[in-house]
Amino acid sequence: MRTSDPRPRFSDQRLPFIFEREASGCGKARERAKSIRIMSETSEVVGPYKMNLTVDIQDAGPCRKHVKVTVAGGDIDHFRNEALKELVFNAQVPGFRAGHVPRKLVERRFKKEVTDQVKQRILVDSLEQLAEDHSLEAINEPDLRVADLDIPDEGDFSYEFDVEVRPEFELPSYGGLTIERPTREIKDEDIDAYSTRFLSQFGELVASEEGAQAGDAVTFNVASRFKGDTVSHSHNQSARLRPTLRLDLRGEKVEVEFEVTGVERLNLPELTNEFLSTLGIASLEEFREEIKKVLERQVTFEQRQRARTQVLEKITESANWDLPESLVRRQVENALRREILEMQQAGFTDAQIRARENELRQKSITTTRQALKEHFVLDKIATDEKIEVSDVEIQTEIHLMAMQRGESPRRVRARLEKQGMMENLAAQIRERKAIDFVLDKAQYKDVDLPLATGEDVVDAIAFAVCGVDPAAAPEPAVEAGASN
Repeated sequence: MRTSDPRPRFSDQRLPFIFEREASGCGKARERAKSIRIMSETSEVVGPYKMNLTVDIQDAGPCRKHVKVTVAGGDIDHFRNEALKELVFNAQVPGFRAGHVPRKLVERRFKKEVTDQVKQRILVDSLEQLAEDHSLEAINEPDLRVADLDIPDEGDFSYEFDVEVRPEFELPSYGGLTIERPTREIKDEDIDAYSTRFLSQFGELVASEEGAQAGDAVTFNVASRFKGDTVSHSHNQSARLRPTLRLDLRGEKVEVEFEVTGVERLNLPELTNEFLSTLGIASLEEFREEIKKVLERQVTFEQRQRARTQVLEKITESANWDLPESLVRRQVENALRREILEMQQAGFTDAQIRARENELRQKSITTTRQALKEHFVLDKIATDEKIEVSDVEIQTEIHLMAMQRGESPRRVRARLEKQGMMENLAAQIRERKAIDFVLDKAQYKDVDLPLATGEDVVDAIAFAVCGVDPAAAPEPAVEAGASN
């Protein structure tokens, strides 16, 4: 179970699969446990065996439970007898025909195998029964070290684990909210501006002997000095030239020196039929129409983001429950990946996405804590309203992403699967459907929305002003970009 989608819970009976991953050599334990049924002397199926479990569940911190399971000694004897019956029937021992090996010999000679099988069966069956009898909604794998557990020869057997669970809370009313909705009519100048940004992805950089101009790509060395001492330097960086340079090192003054070593100018491709065909587009009119659709989706994206913010501000006002820090840290990267995924779907350029990534990393912990609470609220709405995601919806999203990036849907899907982002995609669609459900019941007040222009693009570079690796401590960073 990945924390990117906290929906999996004990009632889904996923915990036994966790055991299989934890236990060495137990890959088929659950299938075997399901296939085996308790048989009477006449081999008549009498149903699955019901264990005599004692389960104690206690709070162990924010969204965390400590679970202790005790299995009665009689249940251990039952599974041991079942394991021995199988071995007596199947064991290959020199001097004995199959099925006629003395039980005592089997028990002595195959003690380790019997013990391992009994442990597998007890853990798998007890965890399944726990899933059926108790409503623990797990959001992460339990802290259960199977290798450290030993089944006693006599008496009861107990094991314990901690597990992170979904927070328990009551949803406030989310019907009939008043929402400000940004709107904009797409004009020809909007299409022209986006066309230039889109084509820049296919442009060719050509060395220029002229002075650098806005939009040119410059190669440079950069060094930062604080109180006269050089604290960081980097060579062969590159970025597009923008009207304003923004350095983020709050509360301090810093000197930054750039040595420009090269200038390149971007030559955009001509919109010939041959070039358009590489995009799967037949004509210039169709190209502009596709751009219009992209811009309309960006308007929809902004509507959804702003509406989401307003909706969640209203329905999370009472979300004062705490979250475990370990969950928050794990979700930092997931929140970043999902935001990038949404921006890719909406048609934002790589430069815009990189700039947003830099901003998100700077806010990481604070935004992630709130994002997690928002996720749980939306997930609860989706659960209460029985909102699910179909394979068709996932494939549609992949197709849109493929079209924006000029790739085949198969390649995009393969990349998402390789990066482990398919669950992120499904969770993102489900949350969006939950937001849409709330918005369908909302009252709207329209406000104007300015679209992003080429001057809004920010180029981010991997350079830390303070001299710390930005991957390790990303807060202070350099960005070259436009500002109003």
